[in-house]
Amino acid sequence: MPSGYVSQSRSSTAVCPSEPESIVKHADGLLQETVVHLARRCPEHLLRMAVGEELVRLEPRFHEALATLEDIEGHRNLTADELARRRAFKMLLAATILL
Repeated sequence: MPSGYVSQSRSSTAVCPSEPESIVKHADGLLQETVVHLARRCPEHLLRMAVGEELVRLEPRFHEALATLEDIEGHRNLTADELARRRAFKMLLAATILL
C-alpha cells in the first residue's frame, strides 16, 4: 500500500446479495465508492499505485459480477445498464492484468 494512503475497508465482504442483479449492482457500487474515495482522499502522487491496489482488491467482485451477468444472459437479454457494466468490468480486469 502506498505510504500516505490508507485503503478504506469498505463493505466488500459484508453484503451477500441473493438476487443475481444485486450481485452485479453491489460490484458496481463498490467500484463507484472506490473511485469517489480515491478521488477525494488519495494524494495525487500516490494515485496510480492506489488505483492498482484497489483494482486488485476488487478483482474477485468483478469476476463474480461477470459470471452472474453470464448466468442472467442465459435466462434473458441483458439490459443496457447490464451490458455497460459488463464492458466496464471486463476493461477493469484487463487493466488489472497489466499491473
